[in-house]
Amino acid sequence: MRTKLLHIFMGLLFLGSIPAIAQDDDFNPADQNGSHAQQLSGIELLSTLDFYYAQWYPSAAFPATATTWYQHPSAIIGNTLYTQACPGTPVTSIVSYDVTSGTGGGSWGTGPALPVALVGGDMIACNGKLYYIGGDLAAVTGTGTNSVYEYDPAGGGWVTKAPMPVSRTGHGAVAWGDSVIFVIGGPWATTGTDRDVYYYRIATNTWGTIPSSLPAGSGRRAFGIGISGNKIIIAGGYAGAFLKSVYIGTIGATASQITWAAAANIPTTYAGLSRMGGEAVGNYFFTVGGERAGGGYHDTTYVYSFTNNAWVPAYAKKPTGVSNVYNSVCGKAYSGDTLRIFCPSGYAGAGITVTAFEVMKFHATTGTWIEEQTEKDMLSVYPNPCNGVLNLDWQGNSEGMHAELINLCGQCLLSTDIASGLNRLDLSVIPDGMYMIRVSGKGETSTKLLQLIR
Repeated sequence: MRTKLLHIFMGLLFLGSIPAIAQDDDFNPADQNGSHAQQLSGIELLSTLDFYYAQWYPSAAFPATATTWYQHPSAIIGNTLYTQACPGTPVTSIVSYDVTSGTGGGSWGTGPALPVALVGGDMIACNGKLYYIGGDLAAVTGTGTNSVYEYDPAGGGWVTKAPMPVSRTGHGAVAWGDSVIFVIGGPWATTGTDRDVYYYRIATNTWGTIPSSLPAGSGRRAFGIGISGNKIIIAGGYAGAFLKSVYIGTIGATASQITWAAAANIPTTYAGLSRMGGEAVGNYFFTVGGERAGGGYHDTTYVYSFTNNAWVPAYAKKPTGVSNVYNSVCGKAYSGDTLRIFCPSGYAGAGITVTAFEVMKFHATTGTWIEEQTEKDMLSVYPNPCNGVLNLDWQGNSEGMHAELINLCGQCLLSTDIASGLNRLDLSVIPDGMYMIRVSGKGETSTKLLQLIR
């Protein structure tokens, strides 16, 4: 009987010859040899397949925060991460961390204290300087202040700059190149429905307003935000209800106009995510955590590709589910086509201590997909994407067959005997991501690509 073989990355599924990449920060699927590919017969399809690898380091890999921090904006300049050591109430304390290695260790240091105690602002790196924008003197639930402070790590303290046209908390900000900062969303007190966008020109220390820039119904607070090239992305948040809608804005040539368009919703099964982190590095945007509609704290990271204009199959489970990390997540690109996303601390419920400093590593590259077509497809798996329980329908030999769940590192995470007909596999303990389901035995082999997402 003819069989069907899905062969990813020129032999990735052949476990005996594939090293695990969990500890390999410079993994490149193109380095894998193609010795098995030459053994295939009857190949009818050869095409490229984007490969995304996302994994959070264990919580203990990076130094814990001194206390629980949340509503604490963060930014990276060079190799230094700055974050406000904020427990959800106004503070002046800024701390720092050296991200040179990106793989763990180190310790927290003291950063430049703010001139006044604030909460709910945003901190942006632009033109080699830090900018702390907005925030409230009393509680994040207010309308905030319109204050803007600038800090130059090369020397000197915080300097007061031109104030925003409005007061803000619960907003987001991004820097376009080294010249313009855009402020979007908020304030907290009016459920974040303001559609105006404000822009600050560093060279002239002046502010401008783009009235009603956001599309109707797209205003929000406590959302994920990022920028890639001239594209700004906003995702999730709250505007009278939890949101999972996404909008992408294209910045005009003079940076005084933005053209917005709806993008695909965050691919969560919940009605929405608020108080979530967001960060764009290179051509990718990452969501982190968030409070889930209906209650609870999210631990799944989603990745959006600006190149593909779509969410990609790189879902990663964060060790600690948190919210109130809007503006708290930041990222950096390292050598070897590797990105790091940094999330220090976060909120996981009243009275719960969260001091984990958690970091995700991410690779994006392209591999080869070789598929052998068959007269009869003996294996069906559904639902796909799957949220925990998988139906595996096998119509081949009834004895001596077993199924394996294999990740894209080539590691077998589950192995079980199956019979002909319908089998059910409980995958509830398996992290979200892309996998292969391979059924083999009695001279028959069939493989399916499977996506797990909760």
